Amino acid sequence: MTPVVSVVIPAYNAREFLRDALRSLGEQTVTDFEAIVVDDGSTDETRTVAEAAARGDARFRVVGTAGPRGPGVARNRGLEVARGEWVTFLDADDWYAPDRLAALLSAARGTSHTLLGDNQWFIDRGCGRPWRRLVEGGEAGEMLVSVESFLAANPVGFGIRPGLGLVKPFVRRKLLEEHGLRYHERPTFQEDFLFLLGCLARSGSLLLLRSATYYYRQHGGSRLRTLTPADFTAVLRLGELSLALFPRPEDAPIRAALEARARRVRQHVERRMALREMGVRAMLVDPGLTGEVLGGVWATAAAAARRCWARAPVRRARGV
Repeated sequence: MTPVVSVVIPAYNAREFLRDALRSLGEQTVTDFEAIVVDDGSTDETRTVAEAAARGDARFRVVGTAGPRGPGVARNRGLEVARGEWVTFLDADDWYAPDRLAALLSAARGTSHTLLGDNQWFIDRGCGRPWRRLVEGGEAGEMLVSVESFLAANPVGFGIRPGLGLVKPFVRRKLLEEHGLRYHERPTFQEDFLFLLGCLARSGSLLLLRSATYYYRQHGGSRLRTLTPADFTAVLRLGELSLALFPRPEDAPIRAALEARARRVRQHVERRMALREMGVRAMLVDPGLTGEVLGGVWATAAAAARRCWARAPVRRARGV
């Protein structure tokens, strides 16, 4: 029997968190789904954990890649074998609220939208508690996201809070198949952003639920802090790939917005690399960098304070 929803879970050396992710699927109030764990050549017990779940529940399947090949390849492998009317994703270190699939299915069945998503809670790894949501302001209702508003909600800069590119899409599989939509497989940045932008280009809009039913575990560090020249090329390639999604003359305003964003991304990455190579001397060469860095420091400090507040109840419970 064809499931209503296919959940694709790419996993690479995810033994530490995968059980929690799979347990959250088993606790869904919707039962008509399949879970596809894609082992991307893990060297730990990731596959063992996934296969144990599959033995205990026929809705779970395990497939693999000739990996490690990266998250884009792993997600595409899952899409190859997905059978559901709808497809969504779960990273191996994250988890769902019990009603996530039910909420998205209910919203999907009440509209003609082919692309939906939900809000997220960010989880501090130090205490395992939610400390902020991806989209603040209101916990109920929906918002309609156009391509233009999606781009505006994905700013670039130091200390900038994550944008809507993090949203895990809930998309009708027919849309993916009709337009050949897949993740970019070359190692790059923001594969999620590019895939979601491609879906938006074909669906026209994203129906975003304000309720936060996806739990996103944040880890320390940023790949932008360790950029190599090859990474820099990949970042620039992202802009080219984004523009290719909007070739029609009537897409001119969107192309202009993408070109402006590509310039900001290039400038931001160049400044990141300059800081890494020259330290504070880079700010003497590029005065504009000073304001951007100071603004980022302020934003990062504010975020750190909010994290500390989230941890505070745990500390008090421990008598600290």
